[in-house]
Amino acid sequence: MLIELAEPALQAGVVLGPDQILDFTQPPILGGALEPGNLQVMDFEVALNLAGQIHQQVAGLPEGTPIEVDVEQPSPRRGLFGRRKR
Repeated sequence: MLIELAEPALQAGVVLGPDQILDFTQPPILGGALEPGNLQVMDFEVALNLAGQIHQQVAGLPEGTPIEVDVEQPSPRRGLFGRRKR
């Protein structure tokens, strides 16, 4: 389970804010390792937006296909799907 990846970071004192998650520095779909050293603290909405962009661009590609992913950094002033937070 993925909780086994998060436990070392949390035991080391990583504290998450109310809108933060532990996310992969290099996503596994792009060859990132499933290990605690590949985790970072990230805003939930930003992580979800970036993951969606990456998965959309690699969907249907055969494993091992060389890729170049182009992601747009979401604005922190906007919520999911580009709507302004109220």
